[in-house]
Amino acid sequence: MSKEQEKEAPMEGGQKTGDQHWPPRGPPYRPPFRFTEEERRVMKECNYESLLFRALPLAAISAGITNVLISRDVLKGSGRWGRVPKLAAASILGFIVGRFSYRRNCMEKLKNLKNSEVGKAIREGKMPYPLWRMHPCPHMEKIEKKEE
Repeated sequence: MSKEQEKEAPMEGGQKTGDQHWPPRGPPYRPPFRFTEEERRVMKECNYESLLFRALPLAAISAGITNVLISRDVLKGSGRWGRVPKLAAASILGFIVGRFSYRRNCMEKLKNLKNSEVGKAIREGKMPYPLWRMHPCPHMEKIEKKEE
């Protein structure tokens, strides 16, 4: 038998050799999701606005406050590197908080799109990813109704 015939021939127990798996593994096939042009435009706009209006300003403000605190000896700088590690950590934290704080605005923009699967899923509360939920807890509406 040639090498090609060996790869195609099943082994004992019905398994195939080579890169083929028998039985097939993994979740059932789903066609890849494609964003529409309008959804891509809104996502790009949200990305730009969250960077410009939230992430960079919060990073600069947090680094400035940290710098003032170090200069007034409320915080101590590192003996080896000085104030750089604390300023870097404050900037990174401010940047991350700024990015995530713009999430609700982007959700609203996507929710208001017409003929959008993403907007429809957000309106119905069926987005599978926790970052895309309107409330921090999926049961928040039920909790709020019970309190009233």
